[in-house]
Amino acid sequence: MRKIILGTSFVLSFCLVIFSCTKDENPDPSEQQGPKISSFSPLSGPVGTNVFITGKNFDPKAANNVVKIGETKATVTSANATEIFITVPEGATTGKISISVNGNTDTGGTFTVTQQESTALSLDKETLELRTLEEGIIAATVTGAGAEDQITWGSDDENVAIVDAEGRVTATGAGTTTITATVDNASASAILTVNPGIFVGGYTEKNNGEYGVATVWQNGFSQEISQISSYDTYIAIEGPNLYATHVEYGEGTRPIKVYKNNTLFETIGSPEENNKAPKGIQVIDGQIHICGLEVTNGTQYAKYWVNGEETLLSEEGQPASAQGAYVKDGHIYIAGRVYTNTHNALYWVDGNTYDLTENVSSNTYDIFVDDNNDVYVAGHMGSEATIWKNTDVLYDLGDGINSTATKSVVVHDNKVYATGVDWTSNMSKFWIDGQLVHEWQAGGGAGYSDISVHEDKVYVAGCKYDQNMNRHNATVWIYDLNGQLLEELDYSAVSTDSSYATSIIVK
Repeated sequence: MRKIILGTSFVLSFCLVIFSCTKDENPDPSEQQGPKISSFSPLSGPVGTNVFITGKNFDPKAANNVVKIGETKATVTSANATEIFITVPEGATTGKISISVNGNTDTGGTFTVTQQESTALSLDKETLELRTLEEGIIAATVTGAGAEDQITWGSDDENVAIVDAEGRVTATGAGTTTITATVDNASASAILTVNPGIFVGGYTEKNNGEYGVATVWQNGFSQEISQISSYDTYIAIEGPNLYATHVEYGEGTRPIKVYKNNTLFETIGSPEENNKAPKGIQVIDGQIHICGLEVTNGTQYAKYWVNGEETLLSEEGQPASAQGAYVKDGHIYIAGRVYTNTHNALYWVDGNTYDLTENVSSNTYDIFVDDNNDVYVAGHMGSEATIWKNTDVLYDLGDGINSTATKSVVVHDNKVYATGVDWTSNMSKFWIDGQLVHEWQAGGGAGYSDISVHEDKVYVAGCKYDQNMNRHNATVWIYDLNGQLLEELDYSAVSTDSSYATSIIVK
């Protein structure tokens, strides 16, 4: 009996093994392990939405998973056996999400493709008007999809204006430009008009002339940039920045002070060094050029500084001074004088000397280089106001009797504009092409004058004597290009003290 039972068990076991092997070798297709979608999130969104799909039997290699929304194939960004991330593609429309792996496909629920919310951008003004170096604000309002995004601002012409990330506009020069704000795919613009600004450097007397303080006028508004005794102030503008330089008469020796936007920026020299004095400033590509003089052991030497680094222009032991500078196309032109038996006028170009006079008491005060690279120098030869072109006398403007000099010169549209002084009569003068077109009583301030030409106007800064108040008033005269007086601007001090203009820029 036991033998029969054992035999029967053996036969059953053998049959089970055979049956099992047969089933593994011929699997039922319905029982293969294809992809299965459990869920996805979000259930809707616009093109570009990232969708997270969970399930099982996904291929860990992203490229082996074919995912569609309706009939549109989506981009699979990453995958593992239980998770897939896709991005809703361009052209997708509402439809069911399906996943295919190795020919096996599973279809899940419907993903709704929505319209992407647009971004709307508006500005609080369509136009804005400023003067050079003035600031204004353009406010932007953003709604829609990009409401939380950063706005990008730009100016079509940064020689006219620049704009920061907050929409703050700074006018850098006369003209017109478009200020544009952009966010997402929306943009809005405003037209900015910049009118020329008038900038004047000089000084204002204090305590009935006891001392002076360096002063800058911007469109008629004065700013005293020093509280220490300081006088002639020379100015320059580059981009959104106004530079000014002067000498301060404090304790010890006199250093050169450089201000940027009315804040002390640099000091050239120290109380332990020799006395220095600036006579002109230009700023080109961020390089601050200053010409002037330094006194060593009682002798004046012509000096030139670039960002505080000095260059000696005159020979060691030879008295000299640098009176005006002009930088053009990388070349440095400096007007000055040297003492050899008498003061002789000359100018330097990149350190090379060009003599204007020899053994005739003379001096220079200003230099200008035109588009043809011709050099014009203002000064005097003997007691006669003189303008040189290159090394030749272009105009002798004296009368042979009084002591005169030209103090500034500019060439515009082939016309030579110059200002100067008659020291004998204390008159200031304005010439065009060697012809006197205007003069005024300046009293003790007659020696101060400067000139700037902008578009169709000539601007002259100087000093006018007020006989009723017994004081000198900083003044700007505006002419047309033919010398017709258009306007006179009074920059006199609020107090009874005198004020003097020594330099001007219109930009």
